[in-house]
Amino acid sequence: MPAGIKNAPVINSMSMMFPMIMYWITHEDRWLKKCMLPMAVTEENITDDIYETAKLSISYAKVKAGMPGNVAEKDMKKCKAPALVMAGEKDCLFPAKRVLPTAERIIQNATTYLLEGRGHMSSLTEGEKQMITEF
Repeated sequence: MPAGIKNAPVINSMSMMFPMIMYWITHEDRWLKKCMLPMAVTEENITDDIYETAKLSISYAKVKAGMPGNVAEKDMKKCKAPALVMAGEKDCLFPAKRVLPTAERIIQNATTYLLEGRGHMSSLTEGEKQMITEF
């Protein structure tokens, strides 16, 4: 998971805040979908299981303000284990254009993969699932 490698600026996730607040107030599904859309890129990517997971998370989990901090480069350079880093091209939270070059620089044994055209919420292709299994 690319969290903590090179996060997007907080401003990238601000478009989700108003719909999330409106969902908390109204519990109307349309607001939850509007909250999820910047992460999903298209409504087709909001599958039933992704929708239900998000709904339960927003309804029952304490959502922490802010993103996890970026890991220190000196700490990551200590990691000798192979790492597969997959990042979505249109991920508003952990964008591939920031994550993948940083991962290649700070993780000694990194294999990186661009999830083309995908955001934070998306399904993997069978080939990508196989890539993970083989890794």
